Amino acid sequence: DQALIYGNITTTWDGVWLDDLRFDDFTVDCSAQTFGGYTSAIKAFYMQNMRRPSWRNVEAIGSWASMFGVDFIVDGVFENCIGRNSGRGGPTDPIGTGAVYAFGVGRHAGESITLINCDAFNAGSSAVFFERLEARGATRLDGVFRIIGGRASGCSVGVIDCGAGSVEAVGYLIEGSKNCGWFVGPGGQSTVGGIKGHIDSSTIIRGTVKTGSGS
Repeated sequence: DQALIYGNITTTWDGVWLDDLRFDDFTVDCSAQTFGGYTSAIKAFYMQNMRRPSWRNVEAIGSWASMFGVDFIVDGVFENCIGRNSGRGGPTDPIGTGAVYAFGVGRHAGESITLINCDAFNAGSSAVFFERLEARGATRLDGVFRIIGGRASGCSVGVIDCGAGSVEAVGYLIEGSKNCGWFVGPGGQSTVGGIKGHIDSSTIIRGTVKTGSGS
């Protein structure tokens, strides 16, 4: 059911890594994805347990669930990527599945992801979603995640931080959010909100900042 890549999905880690994968200069059109109900597994990318992966100049369109759905990443980079209309088949809850960039976190030491000049348009959930995947054994709260440049436009929420160790936004534009610009709190599989986040003064949020309990 995945449009492009499915790999290394584990409930408990089996010790296997996907190393040094590169995705460059192509478009994934997910607009034909469908299902008899909602499932979070139908994405453009669905991968876990990766070291040093990179996505550059990749565009994804119209995913049924989340779009770039990659979890437990060490030293990952997204640069000049674009996602449009993610979460077509999703539930109406804005705090959850259906994001453009959807990152499960909290399994490995040294998890880190950097987004550079990445855009998200009209996400069913958020432009960027960080979620500690407790149902998959995630307990850590010490990753480092950076959003540098780029924009979230017309999404349900700009950024959701449910249990990430540190989310930093520099020069990011969040505009036209249907629910809120930035959410910090428990949600999805995470019983805690994120900690040690930083929204730099160069980031513009045209909306509200909503904070849930446990943040």
